[in-house]
Amino acid sequence: MRIGVLGTGGVGRTIATKLVELGHEVTMGSRTHDNESAAEWVASAGAGAAQGPAGAANAPQGAPPGAQRPPDQTGRPPPPNPTPGPVPPAPGGMMAR
Repeated sequence: MRIGVLGTGGVGRTIATKLVELGHEVTMGSRTHDNESAAEWVASAGAGAAQGPAGAANAPQGAPPGAQRPPDQTGRPPPPNPTPGPVPPAPGGMMAR
């Protein structure tokens, strides 16, 4: 299976490495195409490992690099991913009963 993992930190690397070990083709996505952490991971993970920009996840399968999904039926382009804000604490705090 071809899988994309977004993020080059500890969690992303751990998940991507395990998926390669299980025989999947994994592309580690990052904000840039020349991310040093992703390149190091590709070199250490071996066959089945690749890197690319995170925007590649928005391209149709089989599309050339840089391609984006077409606008929806209304003709508008897809909305950008929202930037999450801080998560408010749960009422009573985490240990509330």
